[in-house]
Parts: sequence; structure tokens; C-alpha cells
Amino acid sequence: MKRVEVGFEWENQAECKLRGVPPEEFYPDTGYPGRGAVAACAACPVKAECAQAARRRREHGYWAGAMHNNGIPQRRSTAHTGSLRERMTAAGVTIRALSEIIGTPAGTVSRWAAGAHIPDKDRREAVERAVGPVVWKR
Repeated sequence: MKRVEVGFEWENQAECKLRGVPPEEFYPDTGYPGRGAVAACAACPVKAECAQAARRRREHGYWAGAMHNNGIPQRRSTAHTGSLRERMTAAGVTIRALSEIIGTPAGTVSRWAAGAHIPDKDRREAVERAVGPVVWKR
């Protein structure tokens, strides 16, 4: 992996900067990042560079699609696990927003949230990157 330095070009390509996401969405009081931060990180082309910068700078907050503490990505605690609807509520993410983040029709996401269907593995992983760990059950 190439070495990243503070203030280099990768930061100008970061989706959060291009979208103008407010910094407070990356440093949440609740432990969960804001919707804009989640959406920007999900679509970001420089996520690897961001993660490396977070480690080098010993950052706290939401970086490269994960919460960091002193530059270390944090594992998601099972204490923060819940149904998809509970996780969406905790993350402040609507069905429409989640459908846009993961590129899936809103009607499909709505059926998942209602517990009527369980998505395939790739979509489950995309959902959990956006809202945190989900207990998938019918």
C-alpha cells in the first residue's frame, strides 16, 4: 500500500468532501455516523487511502466506512445488533436512503425491513456496512 500524507490529492477526491458532508456526521455523539457520512463512504473511491490516513493520524470517528478509535477500526459490538428496522432507526437511515446507498430498489429494502425476505450474502454485507450488524430472521 502506498504511503499517504496529510493534505495530499486523495482528500480532494473523497466523496465526503465532494458532497460537502458536515464533519459532525463523522464524529457522532451516539456512536453511529450520520446518513451523509455513511452514504459518502459507501460510494467513496479513496476509501483505502482514507483508512490508511486514519491509522497514521490515530483518528477517532467514522473513517473509510468504519468507526475508528485512536486510528484502529472498531469491531461492531453485538450490543449494537438488532433487526434491520432497529439498525436503520439507530443509524438514522430511511428505506429510500438505504436503497440508494446499496443500489437496491426501495420496495426490496422495505420487504427486508419487514422481515418478509432475507437478502443474499453480498447485499447483507452492504446493508451491514451502512447500518451496522443486523440479526437476519424471518
